[in-house]
Amino acid sequence: MKVTTKQVVDLLNELLQTDPDAINALFNNRVICNQTIIDHPTVQIFQGKVGLLGILNGLFYRTDGKGVRGAIAALYEAVCPTGCPTPPGSTIHDKCAECSTQLMLGKISNFIVMGE
Repeated sequence: MKVTTKQVVDLLNELLQTDPDAINALFNNRVICNQTIIDHPTVQIFQGKVGLLGILNGLFYRTDGKGVRGAIAALYEAVCPTGCPTPPGSTIHDKCAECSTQLMLGKISNFIVMGE
């Protein structure tokens, strides 16, 4: 049975709606990996650590003129670390309008197929 990237993303979004705490915990967990995984041509690694999204992108990837790219992205909410409300469309590059604190990554809001 062939599984498409869209089917994986649809399932991830369904699970995210069903149990956002579990899916956020699962996808935000990264572990130290060995050099063989670090050197893998498609698995995505960050600072010597791998997570579930990096492994999924090792299966579902795209190539372009710039090299191998992950086909699945997790979109995160931007939140104020002091708890102030954050307007829709805010990013971690913004400062909180109320307290001027730099916004940070919150929970995953959605999974998407890159390039669609």
